[in-house]
Amino acid sequence: MPKSMRRLFERSRPILLNAGLSLMAPLVNALAAWWVIRAGSEAVWGSFVGPMVIAGLALHLLNYGNREYLLRAFARHPEKMEPTWRKNLITRAALLLIVLPVAIGTVGGGSGGLWLGLWVLAGFLRQAFESVIVYRKDFGFALAVELLAAGVLFGGLIGGSESLSGEAVLQWYALAWALRAGAVLLCYGGIFLSGKYPRADFGYFAAALPFFLLGFAGLLLSRTDLYCVTLFVEDRAQVGRYQLLMSFFLYLQAVAGFILLPYVRNLYRLPDASIHKLSWRMAGLGIPVVLVGLLGIALLLHFAYQIEFPPVFFLLGIAFVGPVFYYSPLIYLLFKHEQQRTVVLANAAGIVLNLGLNLALIPSLGILGALIATTLGQGLSMGVIVRQAHQNQA
Repeated sequence: MPKSMRRLFERSRPILLNAGLSLMAPLVNALAAWWVIRAGSEAVWGSFVGPMVIAGLALHLLNYGNREYLLRAFARHPEKMEPTWRKNLITRAALLLIVLPVAIGTVGGGSGGLWLGLWVLAGFLRQAFESVIVYRKDFGFALAVELLAAGVLFGGLIGGSESLSGEAVLQWYALAWALRAGAVLLCYGGIFLSGKYPRADFGYFAAALPFFLLGFAGLLLSRTDLYCVTLFVEDRAQVGRYQLLMSFFLYLQAVAGFILLPYVRNLYRLPDASIHKLSWRMAGLGIPVVLVGLLGIALLLHFAYQIEFPPVFFLLGIAFVGPVFYYSPLIYLLFKHEQQRTVVLANAAGIVLNLGLNLALIPSLGILGALIATTLGQGLSMGVIVRQAHQNQA
């Protein structure tokens, strides 16, 4: 292989592996939804959406901004990576005493509660190593683990297809997360077990609060519509359809993150002008990605799921997905200047608008009203972030 080609391969390898890893979750969820809808019904998938939303929310609370916080800490003091990671883990473990019982209680206890508890506990352990995986660029290992977990999930769903229920889907998701947790514990046992665990540093919760609020606000900004649809739309089939559509839209948004994530530590070192140029390049790249991606989503829903949405949903999809490519680098620019508070406030403003519009529009427009609300809420958040980024440059 020529030296130039080898250099190109080495540079693109982290991007490709991270893209593959990041695509695994959306791909697995999309295939799982397809199988459950085909072997069961849209209502069966819709009945699983509630526990899935609860698990995602619980894991976000347990993570408490640790990935972004630790990546910055590792970049500043790489020689202290392992003790810093252990102190973070033991500190955040205290949250399990609150979050885990509440999550179990939301599904009424019983076997469903136990499976949800296993999902949350295993997810806490797996995601604790996310910062290590990103910092070391161990994307190949993480991708292999995801493939094994997908095998467990689909083996269970296909094997039990004659009696699929929402709780059965929950069970196999939980077991797949347990496999992920076991795999990372085996691989990173040296970090997990070597050395003494320091005392919990509860000052972390104040130090990482901007990262937590940032991620939590981002989660609420992108999920408020789904929470409202789950609560206020009685037709479980409609809930399942909307969750599927919005998941595809969010996966398409995540393409911007696939490109940026392997180089996060480099972004913090770039001059502001370079980050602004990068945002425009990302915007240019986003135009064909979004248009082709939305066309692919429409065709996939039609041919694979036999689900149709009016064209207005995909026109709104352009406005929902496209801007993320432009302003994603600008978020890291604000991080670089310790302006996480601005991003949190921007997301908070978007959440308030999103929630208010959902409550106003869902009764009359149903799931279309939810999509309008979340698109406008995200647009407000983007406007605040872009304005602050340009003020920094001026």
